[in-house]
Amino acid sequence: MINHSYTTYTVEDLKLGFRCKNVHFSWKPYKDRFESHRKDYDRLIVSIFHYGILKPVITYQGHVLIGMRRVEILQRMSPLQSIKCCEILEDVTQWTTKDIDRLDELKKQIGEVEY
Repeated sequence: MINHSYTTYTVEDLKLGFRCKNVHFSWKPYKDRFESHRKDYDRLIVSIFHYGILKPVITYQGHVLIGMRRVEILQRMSPLQSIKCCEILEDVTQWTTKDIDRLDELKKQIGEVEY
C-alpha cells in the first residue's frame, strides 16, 4: 500500500510530469500530441466542462503523476481554481518501475474523489 493523504492545490501551482533517476511520468502538451490523442483530449474537455473532475489527481510534492491531462485542461480553463489531490507521502525519487504498478492499487483504493 502507498502512504498518502489528501491535500488541496491551486491548479496553477501544480507541475505536470515528473522525472527522476528511476521513474518518469511523462507529459506532452496538447500541440505535441498525435491527432488521435487530441480527439480523446477534446472529449475530456467536454466531460470536464459538463461534469467536473470525476477521478482523483495523484500528486507528489505538487507534481502531477496521474491526471496530467485533467490538470492541463483546468489550467487553461480556470487556473486559480483549487483541486483536491491524493498526495503520495513516500519518496517517489527512490521508486523503481515495479513501484509504479502500486499506483494502480492506489487508484482502486481511493476510488473517486468528491470535488
